[in-house]
Amino acid sequence: MNIGEAATRTGVPAKTIGCHEEIGLTRPLRDANGFRAFRDPDIHKLAFIDRARPLGFSIADCRHRLALCEDDSRESARVQAVAQDHLVRVDEKLA
Repeated sequence: MNIGEAATRTGVPAKTIGCHEEIGLTRPLRDANGFRAFRDPDIHKLAFIDRARPLGFSIADCRHRLALCEDDSRESARVQAVAQDHLVRVDEKLA
């Protein structure tokens, strides 16, 4: 699907999707004509980033979580630990 369809499916503006690609958070395929070709995994990443950012996850946090999700050899506990660390930081800010 193209960037417009990806924006519609995720609710993320096309400009923001382009920015995510520029900083390396997403890497959609390119069609022969050079247009982006988003697949379902790309859509899931965009939706994750869109939910994570308002919750206070930094770009670095998002990049780390996405890398963990792409690593088939990762332990689930590592993914949970990243989220738990973030929760501790949120609790500290609230205190």
